Amino acid sequence: MEYFEVVIHQFLYYTTYYDSLTFDRTTKYGVTLYMNRVPEVILYVKELVKSVQPWMIRGEFRGLV
Repeated sequence: MEYFEVVIHQFLYYTTYYDSLTFDRTTKYGVTLYMNRVPEVILYVKELVKSVQPWMIRGEFRGLV
């Protein structure tokens, strides 16, 4: 599920939804990524991924809107 957390953080970074200063540059999967460091954002992303996990496991997840 970590992969989906990373994808959401990238979406938040590249859509400039949050100030770029709230992101740390890191490397995962051999790629440079930006992960938000605000605790509330981190918790929200984790909870979001956790909430859709059952659908993902059953193959019923089609994406976030």
